[in-house]
Order: sequence, then structure tokens, then C-alpha cells
Amino acid sequence: MRKHFDEFQSLTRRERQVLTRIAQGFSNKDISGQLYITLETVKSHRKNIKKKTGIPTTAGLVQFAIAFELI
Repeated sequence: MRKHFDEFQSLTRRERQVLTRIAQGFSNKDISGQLYITLETVKSHRKNIKKKTGIPTTAGLVQFAIAFELI
């Protein structure tokens, strides 16, 4: 998973915040409330995270977050 260091570095601060909450099991709605952003913004961040990392699944994103000690 450390081979994805460049992908991790490409994530914005906000994308990392969203990724952390995804990995903690929060729903998009919960994340929007916690970060004071719209549900559509959360969905957009999630889409961008998947695109930047090349990881299409939530389970994969959880593994990615664990590898980079976001949780």
C-alpha cells in the first residue's frame, strides 16, 4: 500500500478529512454534517478520492486510510 504514496500526497486536506471519516464508517450524510459541507460536496470528494487513488471500493479506501495512518 505504501506504493500509493504519490496518490496519498495528491489528496487535499479536505479529501483526507473525508477519507478518514469514510474509513471510520460514517455515511455521506454524517460526514456532511460533521464537516459542515453539503451532501453533494461529500459525494464529489469521495469521487475525487477514488479517482486520485485508483481505488474503486470503500473497503479499498479503508485499507488505504489504515496504511497511511489516517485511522
